Amino acid sequence: MQRRTWLIGISSILGLCILSCIAIFFIFVPSLRDDIQIEVADAVGTEVSRQLPATPGQQLPPGEYTITQEALQASLRENVEGESVDDVVIRINTTGIEAGFTSRGREAIYTGTPAAENGRFVLQDVDTNSGFLGYLLPAGDFADAVETAINRYLDENALRLENIRLDTGEMVLVTSAT
Repeated sequence: MQRRTWLIGISSILGLCILSCIAIFFIFVPSLRDDIQIEVADAVGTEVSRQLPATPGQQLPPGEYTITQEALQASLRENVEGESVDDVVIRINTTGIEAGFTSRGREAIYTGTPAAENGRFVLQDVDTNSGFLGYLLPAGDFADAVETAINRYLDENALRLENIRLDTGEMVLVTSAT
């Protein structure tokens, strides 16, 4: 009789542990992903507004705007909190952009190719080299966050993105009025 009681008790505890893990997976992880996506969009939006500053009370005029990897990297480094991130990585070259961080000597990077489509900023062929980073914020969600932030800023300034030129260390956004 005692064995049966112990077996039922242990089975009940194990069942509760499994149910708790399932609940955490289906409730906590999606919420965490949403929070990370919002934080990425906010960070990108802030950096774009710093790189393309409008005169207070006025909209940004159409034209060409250069965003450099050095300025982005320096600005993002100021805002990185946490002991687990050693450095912020931003690389812009003629084929695309890399964005991520280094931690304990390893890089966790998203890569993608920015483009102008129908007057909007899009990030194409987005991928990550980190399975853990890709689990926390899948590449498609990262692209959505970046696109949302940049397109929101362009919309707020009544700008249409006509073209993007990539060069070593810089990205040039060519805009027109909407």
